[in-house]
Amino acid sequence: MKKFTRWIAVVCLFVMGGMAASAQGSRSYNPYSSAKASDGSESFGNFFVEYNPHSWHTPARNTDFHGVSLGYSYFMPVIGSLGIDAGMKVQYFFRSKKERGMKYKDDLFAGTIPVNLAYDLRIIDHFRLMPFAGVYGRFNFSAKTSWEVDGVPGRTSVSLFNKQQATFYGLNTLSRFQVGWQAGMNVRITEFMAIGAAYWADFNEINEDTKLRGFNIMMGATF
Repeated sequence: MKKFTRWIAVVCLFVMGGMAASAQGSRSYNPYSSAKASDGSESFGNFFVEYNPHSWHTPARNTDFHGVSLGYSYFMPVIGSLGIDAGMKVQYFFRSKKERGMKYKDDLFAGTIPVNLAYDLRIIDHFRLMPFAGVYGRFNFSAKTSWEVDGVPGRTSVSLFNKQQATFYGLNTLSRFQVGWQAGMNVRITEFMAIGAAYWADFNEINEDTKLRGFNIMMGATF
């Protein structure tokens, strides 16, 4: 994760360094939308899917999770090519493992609202870079952990938002609401397609001494 974070920083610095030169260059028309700023940037929507590999980080160890998301975002230029990119997405985080004759499974459903400051940088026709950084709020709808023993029928399942159940099995309950930050880069490579990647991390703990942090790998359809 540290190497990926450094890569994001280098790319963002490179792009930001080109902003001044771009601002002095000729203004171009972007055919993606009829709503455009004076320098050619325009508002557009993006329906996307994401893969969200991440970890539940504690001082002692990290527990790796997978994740998938489905969402929508909308970019609106505010000053030239600089604008706000905001949206919402539903997310499913999960993991499973087998250890010492036991099978474990954890999952979490959530809804997330990201709000980013983004720069829509035209490189050539139909190819734009969009570095961004911002914050998000995530509401955790449901979370549970379950396990079963090989050769023993039945599975034990515990809601991690039910304090009585969690306490009975010696587990910690989870926080319902998380806030965090993200930074990354999206690339619009045709009139109708975008790809991107970002790093994100929670500000507050989801349970005692545990924070989530990871990556978003995005593919979207723009209009």
